[in-house]
Amino acid sequence: MKPRRIRSKLLMILGLAVSAVLAASVAAIWSMREIRQEVSNITEQELPKTASALTIARIGERLQRRGESFVAATTRRDREAIQAQIDADLAVLRQETAYLSSRFPVEGRLETQITALSEQLVGELSRLRGLLDAETTLVRAIQNQRTQLLDVQDQLRQTLGPSILAVNAMLQRQSDAPDPLFEAALSSQKSLIATERLLSVAMTQALLVERASIASEVTLQAGHYERALRQLQSAVGSLPLGLKDAVTVHLPVLANQTTSMGMFELQAQKQRVIDDIQGATSTTRDISAALKRAVDAMISADRASLSAVTDNLSDLFLWQTWQFIIGSLLILAFMTALSYLFIVRPIDVNLTAVTDAMTKLARGERDTEVPGVEREDEIGALARAFTVFKDMVFRMEFLDRELAQKSRLLVATFDNMNDGFTVHDASGRMVAWNPRFLSLYGLNEDLVSLGTPIDDVHEELAKKGLRVFSATHEETTLGEMAMGRGELAKRFEILFPNGKVIELRSNPIPGGGFVSIHMDVTEQRATQEQLWHAQKMETVGQLSGGIAHDFNNILAVILGNLNIAKRESVDLPIVHDRVGKALSAAGRATAQVERLLSFSRQQELKPERVDLNQLIQGVMDLLDTSLGGRIILETRLEEGLPEVVVDPGQLENALMNLAINSRDAIADSGRIIISTRKTRGGEIEVEVTDNGEGIPQAALAQVFEPFFTTKPKGKGSGLGLSMIYGFVTQSGGSIDVRSRPGFGTSVFMRFPAGEGNVDRADSGLATTNGHGERILVVDDDVELLDLTAEQLRGLGYKVVCAVNGEQALSLLERDSDFKLLYSDVAMPGRWDGVSLAQRVIELHPHIAVVLTTAERGAVRDTPFICLQKPVAEYELAEVVQQVLAGQSVSTSALKM
Repeated sequence: MKPRRIRSKLLMILGLAVSAVLAASVAAIWSMREIRQEVSNITEQELPKTASALTIARIGERLQRRGESFVAATTRRDREAIQAQIDADLAVLRQETAYLSSRFPVEGRLETQITALSEQLVGELSRLRGLLDAETTLVRAIQNQRTQLLDVQDQLRQTLGPSILAVNAMLQRQSDAPDPLFEAALSSQKSLIATERLLSVAMTQALLVERASIASEVTLQAGHYERALRQLQSAVGSLPLGLKDAVTVHLPVLANQTTSMGMFELQAQKQRVIDDIQGATSTTRDISAALKRAVDAMISADRASLSAVTDNLSDLFLWQTWQFIIGSLLILAFMTALSYLFIVRPIDVNLTAVTDAMTKLARGERDTEVPGVEREDEIGALARAFTVFKDMVFRMEFLDRELAQKSRLLVATFDNMNDGFTVHDASGRMVAWNPRFLSLYGLNEDLVSLGTPIDDVHEELAKKGLRVFSATHEETTLGEMAMGRGELAKRFEILFPNGKVIELRSNPIPGGGFVSIHMDVTEQRATQEQLWHAQKMETVGQLSGGIAHDFNNILAVILGNLNIAKRESVDLPIVHDRVGKALSAAGRATAQVERLLSFSRQQELKPERVDLNQLIQGVMDLLDTSLGGRIILETRLEEGLPEVVVDPGQLENALMNLAINSRDAIADSGRIIISTRKTRGGEIEVEVTDNGEGIPQAALAQVFEPFFTTKPKGKGSGLGLSMIYGFVTQSGGSIDVRSRPGFGTSVFMRFPAGEGNVDRADSGLATTNGHGERILVVDDDVELLDLTAEQLRGLGYKVVCAVNGEQALSLLERDSDFKLLYSDVAMPGRWDGVSLAQRVIELHPHIAVVLTTAERGAVRDTPFICLQKPVAEYELAEVVQQVLAGQSVSTSALKM
């Protein structure tokens, strides 16, 4: 067998395969003719028909809306523009229906019906336009008549007014002596007054007819007007001659109102036109509904036709595909059998023999002979080449085993270490190192080689800005770190500018030199730093909570006395205003205490329905104060948002943290925008955006991790976003951060929307003073006790005071005629507020109970109402009134 023979067979099989592929391609192209014909049917018939149907549908929808456009149009020019649009739509509709009728005559029934309905709708719209124009003309005519009447009324009043005043003045100068002039004035007074009164009556009837909505009202007003006009004409006849002529000149204008061009007939015509407009509108609506049904039917028929054609095309394509697959499989089977018989099988027999020889050689049978060496084809050439390499393999086998053994030991020692490892000789030159050493220090492989002095390595490390600390935490240098390591064991910490910390432990080697271990302790040091931060935050929280608790009691006294001072200084405006300002400042102090308590976690945080816009507006003053004058704070709040169910204190804390983060990200001056909106998914979104430096993309995935921060060391705890993330997710919401370095950062908090809108209904009970009901007030703080008693007395209640639970029970034992027990929770002695309330309810079930405390979370799982100090006077009045009235308490003072 010649060497070219195998290659020739392969070329022959390749030629047959190409021929078979060409034959299959020709068959596939032939079968595609039918598919092309179906596609042509769709593109040339079905798609144009569908496009025309959709055009007719859009025109039909526009024609349906034209009636409303006519009614909404206020000027003739607007109606002419709408009529022009109708004419244009009708022209296109006729063109499309003519096209469908000519191309598809069998399917033209719906198109003809749509055309007829459209023509009918256009005619009705034209009639509606004419009626609207007629109404406009009548309205203008009525306005003209009204203007003439008002002008006549003014002229008659100017004519009659001076005469009436002159007659009245003459009558007031009555004397006992007979006076002909006095007698004449007395006789004309009655006719003047009657004329003026009847003129007012007639004008009133004429002007009131414009309000008539039905024909009977117009007829009734016309009758009243004619009767008043006749009486007026009669009264004018009794006027003095000169005055009578001046008045009579204007009577034709009044008489003209009863004619066909008068107010009454014009109003009657206008009412009839309005009735016709309503009828035309109803007819237009009916025709529009019929047109919509016809258009829907046509679109449905076109959709069904197109669906049938596409189904047929799909079936044809599937059948042709199966034909092609079956033909291809038959050709593949034929080629496979042919290749096996003439090429694969002979080659397999020869190669099996060579493979068996190779397998024996791999098992160590060195005397194995490779068959086929004498062959002149490619297999023979392979056998001869294998024989040459066989001896080379045997010679290298021993060296390979020895080298592999040493390599495994070296790789296991160096490459599998988690720490860096270096060995230096007595002169400080590098003897050995592992890849971890290079990666820890960020050194290039080209820098370190066998025999590299340690000073060269330290010189490269010095360029990275490293700082070296000894075991006693004293800062030293890289040069001092290299001294004495061949004699004594030493330990150092190396701090990188990016915060990474490497601990170096060095031990001397017997015979000279030293070996060093380099450990990355960054996470260990970070954990220690995080523990310190957590302890600091806990200490700050405890301190702020204690301050807030004590300050609440002080604020209660201040607010109470200010409320009393405001009530008693109503007659002193300046003092009253100053007291109001002091109350406002004390209110802001109360809000600050609320935030301190929220931060220190000394309250039982519970979700409630919150108006996000109102909460954001309420925290703006605090944010302005915290951000400073270089930051512009804006709000963009969408109106009418639904409420969300969240913890308001946590949300305020979240907004404060985000605003401070934004402030720290702005180098000089900048802008922070807080906005709210409703998302497409129905959630309520709060966005806090700044134009600061932004967050690197590599750090975005870690911003919610506890203690992670991009701020410089000492500028942040790294807990802010982590706490916000926990709050939002526990509230059933979601949060994400988007940032572009150099442009700014946006934080999006989304909360599920509560049911209903923000508007809240009032409780239904107006806050009023008491009616002498007796209240027992108990508090160990004497100042606060006196203040509360004074407030309740000012609200109309009778108050008895006790400084502890024992005194209160003693008072109740002698006299139990009290309606309410108002007690502080935290009191010394046996009876605190809760136990005292339980005892009072047990002995006197008719007495209601309200508790108060300055400490958040002091009362839990009790049935008693508890108010948070300081309690505003209006809240105190509201709660006491509701409790005494037996209603549930819903005031904002309920914060426990």
